[in-house]
Amino acid sequence: MTTKLFSALAASLLLSMAAAAPAAAQTKPTTIALSPYLDAVWSFQVDVGGKARTFLFDTGGGITVVTPETAAEIGCKPWGQLSGYRMRGDRVDMARCN
Repeated sequence: MTTKLFSALAASLLLSMAAAAPAAAQTKPTTIALSPYLDAVWSFQVDVGGKARTFLFDTGGGITVVTPETAAEIGCKPWGQLSGYRMRGDRVDMARCN
């Protein structure tokens, strides 16, 4: 009797755990097509604010930079200033946008 009760409780517990567990997320790889940009770097297309935009694929970049026009179109109000340097040493100044 004890074995049957234990088995029934264990089966109930396993079934309730399986029912409560979220389904495993189905993830499929995404391929992002890269295109040459100015024969120097790679770029890709992104839909931002309902428009196709070209972004540079910069593996060393630690920030995403958009033009002031794009920022305005997506409702971002730039504030403050960020500064950085390109690989060649050129300084880049930009406003911050959350």
